[in-house]
Amino acid sequence: MCPRRFAQRVLSDTPGPARHDSKLAVAVAVLMWVGVASAQPRELPARVLWTHDGVVYVASPDSNALALGMTLEFTRGRKRLGTAVVLRKLDTYVALARLGSGSLDREKRLEKLRVRGEVAAVSRLAKLRLGLPGRDRPNLLFRCSRTSVYGRFAGADYSTDTLRAGALRLVRTAVASEAASALLPAESAAAPDTLDVRLFTESADQEIALERGELDVAVFWPGELSPRLRADPRWRDAARGLRSRGVLVALLPLRDTVHVREEALAAMNREAFGGDLLAWRELEPPAWTADGEQGARFEADPALPGAKLLERLLERAGGNPQARTVRLAYMDVALAAGDALGATWRTRSVQPLFALRCPVLVTPALSGVLARLGGADAFANLLRCDSSVP
Repeated sequence: MCPRRFAQRVLSDTPGPARHDSKLAVAVAVLMWVGVASAQPRELPARVLWTHDGVVYVASPDSNALALGMTLEFTRGRKRLGTAVVLRKLDTYVALARLGSGSLDREKRLEKLRVRGEVAAVSRLAKLRLGLPGRDRPNLLFRCSRTSVYGRFAGADYSTDTLRAGALRLVRTAVASEAASALLPAESAAAPDTLDVRLFTESADQEIALERGELDVAVFWPGELSPRLRADPRWRDAARGLRSRGVLVALLPLRDTVHVREEALAAMNREAFGGDLLAWRELEPPAWTADGEQGARFEADPALPGAKLLERLLERAGGNPQARTVRLAYMDVALAAGDALGATWRTRSVQPLFALRCPVLVTPALSGVLARLGGADAFANLLRCDSSVP
């Protein structure tokens, strides 16, 4: 149906004097028609790779076809099988989505399914309830001597009020003019009017609040999310936000290079942190070549809250007791974005091993909120932590 015919139908159904304002009715009807047309999902050049327990992996040769927050619809012939929301881009061409309705478990030929997609409309949330780690909540790598919340989030500025101990309210600052609003980043259009922030001393209390529906989003330090929540289908594939500060490093003897065994570090990351840390090789290629194959023996910096546990896990992974010893330490330094090689803390005696990622859990009802608000990284970096570990 064309816009004008749609307008005529709306006009004929309009009661009273408003029926005679044909120009207004036609304009409104055209806008309604455009809204209806744009809401229809479109065919995507994509196919389903694999699915299990509500998680769907989708690939497309078009790097722009699968967007975060997009709603996908899966069909076989004329039968609608289910819908899912894109939660994460695994690489340029592959995305992870979670089913919100229907099931693909009985489908034998996933590659034959048709995939349609619809980008979620940008709408501003009135309020978002957010749970963050509190000051007196150490993790395995550092303690916060002081915590605060940044006044800028998702491209918008906020003023902060303290409600009570462990509770803050961030109210979005009004934009002075339409001209000023046009200069704001795109994600600021969806930034909430209010952020109600609770700072939790215990991660277990934060998990309980999330499961009770008292929080919309919960951010956890690396490694502290319980195995129970990691196994829960609602949170199993939770996004991890990369912190812009904090690096786990190996401190080497001056003018020395040591072969650091990646399998031992990977085992430590898996067992102590649930895989939350990001291997440094994912950020940049090695800056130099190690000169040995025997592997280093780690000694954890005593300043690390989890020093004994990390040492024990690394010793369990094996290694030559005669190998040179390197110290495992945490540095509260900036990653320097994509140019970490040029950071002032980078020397031959400092070999970066891991960057920090924080699990960011979102209630299923707001599963598309991460993409609209700058992704998991935006939530992971909202909390400022002045670490007591140098």
